[in-house]
Amino acid sequence: MTRQFLLLLSFLLPLTSLAQVPRSGGGTDQTIMDGGVALYKGVRSDIGTYQQNGKFGFVLAGQRQPAIYEQLISNDQGFIVKKDGLYGIADKQGKVIGKIEYEHIEREAYRTGNSYIVKKNGDFGAIDHLGRTILSTSYPKIFFSDFQNAHSFVWDKDSQLRMVINAGEKRYPGKVEFVALYANVAVLKIGGKFGLIKRGQTVVPFTYDSIYLASPEKTRANTVPSQSVQVKTMFSPQTFSRTLSHLVVQKSGKVGLVDTAGKFVYDVAYDQINTEANAFLSNRYIIEKDKLKGMYIAGVDRKIPLWNCNWSCYL
Repeated sequence: MTRQFLLLLSFLLPLTSLAQVPRSGGGTDQTIMDGGVALYKGVRSDIGTYQQNGKFGFVLAGQRQPAIYEQLISNDQGFIVKKDGLYGIADKQGKVIGKIEYEHIEREAYRTGNSYIVKKNGDFGAIDHLGRTILSTSYPKIFFSDFQNAHSFVWDKDSQLRMVINAGEKRYPGKVEFVALYANVAVLKIGGKFGLIKRGQTVVPFTYDSIYLASPEKTRANTVPSQSVQVKTMFSPQTFSRTLSHLVVQKSGKVGLVDTAGKFVYDVAYDQINTEANAFLSNRYIIEKDKLKGMYIAGVDRKIPLWNCNWSCYL
């Protein structure tokens, strides 16, 4: 019996060196415990937290600060803190930014980007990692907000998805049926048609059947995701941090190529526009019409005319 107990104890002891720290969205950050202190790899190597009498405190450069918080939640920008039943944020050194005044703070990559969604008096807003207001706490629900992006998306009182231009919090007219959000532009579907928005301005009017990224696979963003995958499909960290240069527009079965300033490189009169399969040549757009092929080389703004020729003619 004693031998079995010792074997079990030798197995369990290493597990006590691990701690699971809850994140705002229900996930966990694995941390390493050192003398009862949780050290956060994703935040800073010289900051940690400890627990005493049911409260949490920061440990800075080996010195324990007062344990005054009910909860400390780490993220890549710093911490979410809870004190006296309310939430606030702290930087990577554990310094509280602004007031601890919110009923709830959320940070999920596909919804908040580099920001925090906050709740106060029953309504939602958004702040950046320095505590500056992106959206006032006046919305029934915030679908997406990121301080590095000019646009946010919110639910209105009728549970309709709307786009808000962060500067001045001006609402863009119309219910948003689909959005593909990028760092410099947003592809929207409003009233059954697609258009392109840049910094709150319409650069491509809402008259097109689809607007999408050219690719060798001819992938098109012309369908609205189902509700079950809508959030993560429409707002992905892989897209809203990506800067685009050109997009394909489609209307009545024909396609054209437009840059993100709204200037058409090719009018909507072509059968197909794809990119090169080779990733190193992704700035080359293959243009096809009536079984003839041409090429556009972005960056140098060079057009190779349509020609009945194998691609070896151009390379």
